[in-house]
Amino acid sequence: TYISATHLIGMLGIGYSVGFAQSHYEILAVFPILLLVFVFVPIYRRLQVFTLSQFLEKRFGERVRLLYAVFMLLLILVQLVGQFYIGARAISLITQGSALNISYPWALLLLVGLTCSYTFFGGLKAVVVTDTVQGVFILFVSFLLCYFALSQPEIGGLTGLMHIDAVQPIPQQRMHLYLPAHHDSLPFTGVFTGLMLLHTFYWVTNQYLVQRVIAARSLRDAQIGALTAGFLKLCIPFTCILTGIAAAHLFDARFPHTSPPPDDAFVYLVYSVVPQGVGWTGILFAGVAASIFSTLDSMLNSATTLLSIDVYRPYIRPSADDRHLVRFGRASILFVSLLTAALAYLTYDPSAGGNFFLRVSAYGSYITPGIIAVFFAAVAVRGIPWWGAFFAILVGPLAGWFAEWGYSNLAANDEWLSAWLGIRLNFLHRVLLSF
Repeated sequence: TYISATHLIGMLGIGYSVGFAQSHYEILAVFPILLLVFVFVPIYRRLQVFTLSQFLEKRFGERVRLLYAVFMLLLILVQLVGQFYIGARAISLITQGSALNISYPWALLLLVGLTCSYTFFGGLKAVVVTDTVQGVFILFVSFLLCYFALSQPEIGGLTGLMHIDAVQPIPQQRMHLYLPAHHDSLPFTGVFTGLMLLHTFYWVTNQYLVQRVIAARSLRDAQIGALTAGFLKLCIPFTCILTGIAAAHLFDARFPHTSPPPDDAFVYLVYSVVPQGVGWTGILFAGVAASIFSTLDSMLNSATTLLSIDVYRPYIRPSADDRHLVRFGRASILFVSLLTAALAYLTYDPSAGGNFFLRVSAYGSYITPGIIAVFFAAVAVRGIPWWGAFFAILVGPLAGWFAEWGYSNLAANDEWLSAWLGIRLNFLHRVLLSF
């Protein structure tokens, strides 16, 4: 579920533009996964909940349950819009100049139709089965592209890449694991604070990932599945991110006057290094399609689960039986997919540059700190009243905005602070302050 187009395309693009420091998005996730497996999974399964909002209801009451469901729906919608954008953009770039030549709007409709085709009829089981097959295929494709990139004569394998990077001026070196505290994207001070909190949100309190753990046949199956995902995540830095770094140096050598946007680096690299006419390009682009579907279907399924179980049945139609709930869920899949695809068309510019993965992380990080705080409090602190949890989630986004506003005023009048942490508050630092 987690490995998606943001890895094949987004992670490669950040390796291309920022460097190996991006690997913290993968390596550090192992610690929250252990927290999920040995602390939260036993609690979730013992309570026999379908959604994490039901867990919060048992601890804090129905008001907190509803607020969490609404915030998670908003977050999933934001991420779905981003996933539709990156997927449709990739398809339009891949088919550009071919007989298909699918435009960005038509690519959005194609994604809606294909993703809904099995999510609509098959539900969570169809999503899990297809995610498993697609996940294996995506990993194979990422290793394949990494091999083609490193084997280019301008790179000369991993040893050659290390040498090429080491002789670059320091600002252009990409193999550093830690970046300065004032770095725009990934300061080391944010990596071990805000990023760890974001990892905790995604792996412990995030409905569309934890829903698979809740659906496992047994506690042991759930724990082994989550631990396996943790091991697989350790592959990503040495495939997608390393490939992006190789692409940066390769483009410098072959196209010294051309600098593709980070989100387009994947497509440029495929056409530059993959042998043509033998089917490898088709396999790689099939991997892109699989990576798009594997996250779209998971998010759609979780969004409709939240709508059905936490909003529709408790507050709109309490008498709805399971059959009626399934029908409502299927209608919700169509509605949510069409809505988010339309928002992707209206809000994202397919010709824009920048790092998609970091933009989506920054947008969602306004909502997450309050949710993380409430989940920790739910299992670690006694006697917290419902209104404490309710307002912690509610004011989380406001706390983030206030932290940015306050820091901007301080940094404008403090040269030492602006020199150390930058003029603008990095979103990872904001997450820590909000939490």
